[in-house]
Amino acid sequence: MVFDLSTKIRRKGRMGNTYLILGASSEVGMAYIEKLKNNTDPKTIIACYRTESDAFKAVCGSFGNKQEQTCGQIGENMQEQNCGKFDENGQDTATGQTGNTKIIKKQVDLANPVSVKAMAEGLVAEGVCPTHILHLAASNYDFMKIKKWDGTKARKDMEVTYFSFAEICSAFLPLMSKAGYGKVVAVLSSVTLGVPPKFMSHYTACKYALLGYLKGAAAEYAGKGININGISPGMMDTKFLSAVDERILEMTKENSHMQRLCEVGETVAAIEFLMSDAASYMNGANLNLSGGEYMP
Repeated sequence: MVFDLSTKIRRKGRMGNTYLILGASSEVGMAYIEKLKNNTDPKTIIACYRTESDAFKAVCGSFGNKQEQTCGQIGENMQEQNCGKFDENGQDTATGQTGNTKIIKKQVDLANPVSVKAMAEGLVAEGVCPTHILHLAASNYDFMKIKKWDGTKARKDMEVTYFSFAEICSAFLPLMSKAGYGKVVAVLSSVTLGVPPKFMSHYTACKYALLGYLKGAAAEYAGKGININGISPGMMDTKFLSAVDERILEMTKENSHMQRLCEVGETVAAIEFLMSDAASYMNGANLNLSGGEYMP
């Protein structure tokens, strides 16, 4: 008997949820994984990353013997290893266990559409379908004047920010719809809330493309048990600001209503809410996390 992935989603109360996190090695991703680990409900976390830092290794390693080995390595032949396979009873045949919290690391280059498609198809082929999707992936926050437009970089940023998310949604939203349940959250930026900053037209365009897709998907799947929402935080003091001059960061802090940047924990708290059933009446929203900088 072929196991119906939508049936597995409907059984989430007994089997636990499956969280697919794109950009899991980011500071926000690691902090959210820690929150999930501390929640005792059974779950599987599929942590997608491109570069594995020591901090990310430590977070994943903290799962002890529940941790899966890295799978989905991106090689020339694009071959994927066995990862979270389920049989017709919904049992994880890779570990022979159900009801355990575990993490599965998948290395994927979100700037490469072939890599993203292979990852999504590999999960479906292995009988894995997420109940929750979190999209954190983005290129570093930097400046690009229009007169110095770099089309190659802009296209790469669009692949990472927008097209990878669209590919994942194309693979899994229909299954979530059939099951009648799903939570999808994408982290946007406060540039989508008001007048965007100068010299960042490429970054702003990427975030608006993601916002437009998110709203379109929310409208298309409205009433099907799926909540699709976004969060737009202001500047966060993370590695994504590594290319920004320290003086600009200090000026941003001084000019903000809160006299500081947004904290990772505040963004994670917003993600937790939107990923929970407490947000079941929210759909197509862009949650304002700008510290009062933008008040529509």
